[in-house]
Amino acid sequence: MEAPTPAARAEPRQSGEEVIVAGWIDWAPEDRHRALECFLEATGPTLAEPGCLAYTVTPDPGDPRRLHVFERWRSAASLDEHLATEHIATFRARSASLTRIGRGLYRYRVVDGEPMSSSRQSHAKES
Repeated sequence: MEAPTPAARAEPRQSGEEVIVAGWIDWAPEDRHRALECFLEATGPTLAEPGCLAYTVTPDPGDPRRLHVFERWRSAASLDEHLATEHIATFRARSASLTRIGRGLYRYRVVDGEPMSSSRQSHAKES
């Protein structure tokens, strides 16, 4: 199953109350693929939410249990609204029978942000 691609959401420098959710969830190795499918089913509706700026769940190539999570929201209220949606209730119901064995997810409040140049560009300017 291929993940939907998000609409272009590139934005200039941001400040304010944006929220980032980042971390990992470990599943029993035999359940990780199904867990990823559950996330993928919720990805399209999540990306369509007006407060969603990014939503990505990816398998760790070096750990057969781990999925990495990255979400970016316009505000804490947008994230709270997301957590109350029908597609997240469906995700929770469909993944309830899977064995989750660990989790390290964190919510970060963004104070400021700006585009980051690549290390190659930064290095070239120093020369």
